[in-house]
Amino acid sequence: MIANNLASATKQFQIRDSLVTILVNNDPQVRTLHNFCWLCSFVYAATKIGDYLFNAQKYDEEFKFAMEIIQRNVVDIYNGLFVWIIMNTVVFSLHYSLVLINNFNQFQLLIQIIDDNRNKNSGSSIENGETIGTGQLYKQFHSRQQSRLYQRLLIDIIYMLITLIGLIVFSTASILMYDFQFIGSIMIMAEMFRLTLKAHSFYVENRDLQISEEELQLLIKNQLIQSRNWFKIFSVWQSRPKFNAFCYFLFAPTLIYRNSYVRTKTIRWNFVLNYCCQMIFILVVWVYIILSCTVKHHMHRIGSHVYYWRDLYGHLFTLWIVGVFNYYCFFYTLFHLWHNITGELLRFADRHYYEAFWNARSLKQFYRQWNLIVQDWVYHYAYKPINQWTNNRWITTIMVTFVSAVAHEYIIAISLRFCFPLIFLCFGFCGFILDMINHYLKYKRWQNMLFIFQFYLGFGLMTLGYFVEVLARIECPENSSSILQYFIPRIITCLTLK
Repeated sequence: MIANNLASATKQFQIRDSLVTILVNNDPQVRTLHNFCWLCSFVYAATKIGDYLFNAQKYDEEFKFAMEIIQRNVVDIYNGLFVWIIMNTVVFSLHYSLVLINNFNQFQLLIQIIDDNRNKNSGSSIENGETIGTGQLYKQFHSRQQSRLYQRLLIDIIYMLITLIGLIVFSTASILMYDFQFIGSIMIMAEMFRLTLKAHSFYVENRDLQISEEELQLLIKNQLIQSRNWFKIFSVWQSRPKFNAFCYFLFAPTLIYRNSYVRTKTIRWNFVLNYCCQMIFILVVWVYIILSCTVKHHMHRIGSHVYYWRDLYGHLFTLWIVGVFNYYCFFYTLFHLWHNITGELLRFADRHYYEAFWNARSLKQFYRQWNLIVQDWVYHYAYKPINQWTNNRWITTIMVTFVSAVAHEYIIAISLRFCFPLIFLCFGFCGFILDMINHYLKYKRWQNMLFIFQFYLGFGLMTLGYFVEVLARIECPENSSSILQYFIPRIITCLTLK
């Protein structure tokens, strides 16, 4: 299309910091709370280090369990690096080349239309751009494009095959073939979806030739057209997709493609060092708490340990609290620290990765605020196209939510090697019912309190369910090759209660 008509034109990038950064820097109360949380974390870590120095044997079982996990996952490093390189090579070579070839064909068609008009009006003042109007060119170009719909359909099919085979099928087959453990599997699946979403944004934004009216007028007056050296003209044309811009986009903390973004002037290396130290510290404490609670409640020996009904509540409640703790560690580590680190290293100025989702009063509001990077992509490339087709916002919301849930379940099912649809149960069925109840509450404060309660309950139970099922499948392997073993929870037969 001869226009500067981006699918995500309403998305505006601007210079701004993350919300937590703004609150900590500008609000003394939030800064005090932030410092207090870090002080408690340091005191906890110092206490554990001191306890280990005086009573090392107390932690033998925890370190033994940790070494088992490390030994299982460290072997995946080389294979994981190989899979990562192949997936990025597919996107760099095939997706970019496909868009570039399609743009060149459209550019060639546009040159032919301009040349035809030049021949028809050879006696007029073509050089002054008075005879060939941009509106006329657009109509002619659009008419020619309509007659070549089969080429556009072919390009779309090739793009879908590249994405399906080169990213989705390849990553899934690699996980199963190399038998990746959970950490390697979840990282490959997350990287696969990240590249898939980025490749789709790049394809949609550049599939049609993007030329502004000013650039089109310059092209009409360009004497290079007469030389028919189309490769030379296209290679120096400013609107074509730039490879360096595409490379920057693949690593930038955004899923919306632009030829350029707002950038900071310099890299604040003290900022990067500060956030890297925070991330390392949180990861160490996070992993230790998970291992400590697992060993304390004998979940790492779930197949051989006997549990009593009177103690079961204490075990499950502690692990549920750990599930809620996992959510906040995941949010702060990935959405705040990691994205800010990559944004700073790439001088990416728009750090608006999330909003105040902790004040949300419904799941709908929460989904729109807690992960703006994915939310922007879903809105521009899933919600808007589907809504144009259905012309019904309620049906569109149901369809988008269903597709999102299937994508999340696919990641978890492939990573864990079993299907345990807790996301559908906790945030689909149960979340919908509680959201309906929450809608009829009169006071907004009660709405927020009820939502926070249901979210903590759902996320904690979901984490608990997946965690216990993984340990049950490790401790109680099933020799049967039946496909039903991937759908029947192993915890039913593995857990011994008295």
